[in-house]
Amino acid sequence: LEGRLDLTRPTPAVVLLLQCLAEARRDRAFLGALAEASDRVRRDPAVLWATAVLGWSTGDLDGAERATRELLEQRPDRGAAQALLLEILL
Repeated sequence: LEGRLDLTRPTPAVVLLLQCLAEARRDRAFLGALAEASDRVRRDPAVLWATAVLGWSTGDLDGAERATRELLEQRPDRGAAQALLLEILL
């Protein structure tokens, strides 16, 4: 699916592709696709969570914090995101 999906719309297939790239730790592929993606895709809650977790895993704490805070602006009830933000800030 890489290179075949329209990264300008947050369709389920696009979100799933980005989640799979992040989960598989294909960091460069994920970051490359994220760079090509529209703001709507990058701001999708599932994509923000994948971005935050990948940032945490790779030591990009600033990126993880930004993604987590943006996710919490949209979905303040996300307990896992709240916990991740606390970990980042500690």
